Amino acid sequence: MNRFQKVPFIHHGDFKLAESVAIVSYLAREYRDLIPDKWYPAESKAQARVDEYLAWQHVNTRQPCATYFFYKYIIPAMTKSPPDETELAKLESNLVTCLDQLEELWLSPELKYIAGDSISVADIFAASELEQTRLAAYDVTKDRPILKAWLERVREECNPVYSEAHAVLNRLVAKNSQSKL
Repeated sequence: MNRFQKVPFIHHGDFKLAESVAIVSYLAREYRDLIPDKWYPAESKAQARVDEYLAWQHVNTRQPCATYFFYKYIIPAMTKSPPDETELAKLESNLVTCLDQLEELWLSPELKYIAGDSISVADIFAASELEQTRLAAYDVTKDRPILKAWLERVREECNPVYSEAHAVLNRLVAKNSQSKL
């Protein structure tokens, strides 16, 4: 059904749409009366801040987090071979740059969340990308108190749904931790 042959994808009546950011924006507009404004604000400047992060995150959060996760966890699981240490170091350096930029550009100590004092879909997108690195045994919050406090706020604000959404990831992380003991 998806012309890109990928997920996510929605089929809403006769309208078909792919890509997570486009889907979230569309649903927020279509169901404005059902979705609390904090998730995707109606006010133009607040919405622009959310959109700014969502546009930035594809290359600057998603790519380094997903690439590191894939190279350190998925490929070794599939090939039963350890990753090349030189390539892994390069990918980890990209991940560190991502985390530095996330803290310096988006997580102001004066604001609770990426786009202001209210949680938004920008925080959900960011947190989800960071969470996958736990499976690759990388702690994005180590020596990062601003990032750690923000991630804890996101988890707390979104629970119990956040924990439910990450249940499989949490089980795999726990299983991997046990197997390394």
